Amino acid sequence: MTKTAKNKVAILADPLDFQSAGIYVYLVNLISKLSLQNEIEYTLIRAKSGKENYGLKEHILKPYRFPGYALFRKFIQIPLYLRKSSFDAVIEPAHFGPFGNGNPSKKITVIHDLTPLLFPIFHPLYSSILHKLILGRILRNADLIISNSLNTQYDIERLYAFAKNKIQTIYPEVSDIFKKVEDTNILQEYGIHGEYILSVGTIEPRKNYLTLVKAFAGLKEEDPELKIKLIIVGRKGWKSKSLLDHIKKSKFSSDIKIINNAPTIHLPIFYSHCRVFVYPSIYEGYGFPLIEAHNCGASCIAGNNSSLKEIGKSFASFYDTMNEIDLMHKIKKVLASAHPIIPYDFKPIYNEGFSSQFHKEVLKLFLADS
Repeated sequence: MTKTAKNKVAILADPLDFQSAGIYVYLVNLISKLSLQNEIEYTLIRAKSGKENYGLKEHILKPYRFPGYALFRKFIQIPLYLRKSSFDAVIEPAHFGPFGNGNPSKKITVIHDLTPLLFPIFHPLYSSILHKLILGRILRNADLIISNSLNTQYDIERLYAFAKNKIQTIYPEVSDIFKKVEDTNILQEYGIHGEYILSVGTIEPRKNYLTLVKAFAGLKEEDPELKIKLIIVGRKGWKSKSLLDHIKKSKFSSDIKIINNAPTIHLPIFYSHCRVFVYPSIYEGYGFPLIEAHNCGASCIAGNNSSLKEIGKSFASFYDTMNEIDLMHKIKKVLASAHPIIPYDFKPIYNEGFSSQFHKEVLKLFLADS
């Protein structure tokens, strides 16, 4: 009996080598379990071979160094390689692609958010312009569009009505390392003693840390005896200088600590022991830190916007996103209560079927042709 050949699917995995935030996390959680699927042969297209073993094939497309190379790689180098390949489909997990016509015949695009279009002020000008010029064509050419939340799906359908019938929303998986941790030794290594308010995410304007810093200052002004710190864990992103300058000038700067390079394995400890976790972001396609904090048993407050309302509706309290007074009152309410105790009906959110669901949607594309 002749054995049926597997369909071959390329995954454009540059985020593994060039990123460390949300899209990186999304991709790692996707590919970590794809090796368990038997119907499709997946291959990672990368810039370099990593130490991690995901159980998938890899093809290394060597990067070069010259001005504008990132665009050259996305628009020319990768499409040329794919055109010569024998892949049946290609997955772009970073939403801007895949590019090129012809081979592979099936194109799958993951959309995390449409902030370059909805909030261009939070992105470099060239990024917003490219999205305006090209994203519509990407979505038209896509055979399958994966969104990471119903809010993202709504945004796509609102701006690109033609895409409605080829969108599937699949909530991304959250790592199971995010659970309550009792050990506090790591906190002492970071110089953290006593109670603290926590926020996690890249330091950039969209994360809205200025509103949180102002709310924190309001708390300290109102109660000078309040012994609590504000801890922000996240790498420096673009346009972070104004926030950092504001913190330096604050009369409470000694009570605000920014930790730039904490490894992921330390995050559960930060989440587990915070007095309250605040996610003040103006807009999120999904919002991993909010779920991670919840899974570690933290009391959570988030901006009343975008997907945060969707994913946090069962456990978080919400505040008027740009209103530091409202946020201050929400934090005060948590601080006035007893320390959070995980209730008997507490349910962590891991979305463990993510990789399997994604695989099934890709498989459907081939089954429809058979």
